[in-house]
Amino acid sequence: MIELARCGQVTLPRMSQIMALNQLAPDIQETLLNLPATKGKPKIHEKRLRPIAAMLRWEDQRATWHEMTKNLSVDAECDRECTSKREC
Repeated sequence: MIELARCGQVTLPRMSQIMALNQLAPDIQETLLNLPATKGKPKIHEKRLRPIAAMLRWEDQRATWHEMTKNLSVDAECDRECTSKREC
């Protein structure tokens, strides 16, 4: 991970924070990756995702994600995916 931090020109603790996002449920990761680019401060940022990524059960992650994004348009995409996969 030291090499990744060096290549990304970030500190090792920052790289650890970024790598922790790999622990998110796959459908949440996909939703995040498909978010449109925004100008200004994003509504969803890495710091808000840390507690979700720390949850061991994907079901708990999804419930917290849905609660966090219920007033944002990003949750609709995840809802469709979860319903079609019957994962939520």
